[in-house]
Amino acid sequence: VTGTLLTETSLEVASLKRAMISSARKTILLVDSSKFTAPGFCTLSDISEIDEVITDEGISQDALSSLRSAERKVTVVSASSLPASGRSKL
Repeated sequence: VTGTLLTETSLEVASLKRAMISSARKTILLVDSSKFTAPGFCTLSDISEIDEVITDEGISQDALSSLRSAERKVTVVSASSLPASGRSKL
């Protein structure tokens, strides 16, 4: 995620994700906060095509403000609220 753009490092994966977004009735982006710091190789969508963003509490205030200014529903979850078996997968 770069600003309000969703990016990807692979053209093939970006194409697949574009198709999934365009065919979905509702889109929810589940994204680790670390993905807000590194831009991808190609743009796959604008955040305006996403209904809700779910991320963890490591998101920067700038990134959070950018999402909220785009008027998207944003849910920030605490990794510490996950069961021990789920935490290792984040």
